[in-house]
Amino acid sequence: LIVADLEKHTNEAMRKSYGDRWLGFHPDEIDSFLQSSGFTITSRQSHAIGRQMTINIYASVKNSNHNT
Repeated sequence: LIVADLEKHTNEAMRKSYGDRWLGFHPDEIDSFLQSSGFTITSRQSHAIGRQMTINIYASVKNSNHNT
């Protein structure tokens, strides 16, 4: 599973311009979401994209012994 999302930020223009419901997520939150869903994170890359924002890209694999 690949997840790409903005890191938590305070750029309210994203909410107004693009209808963002959440202004990104802290990496620990994404880690927790994936792990609690039975995924193991194999890599995470962070890239600054301007306007004081960072995009994080997570690669993960489903644990074969997880039932959800």
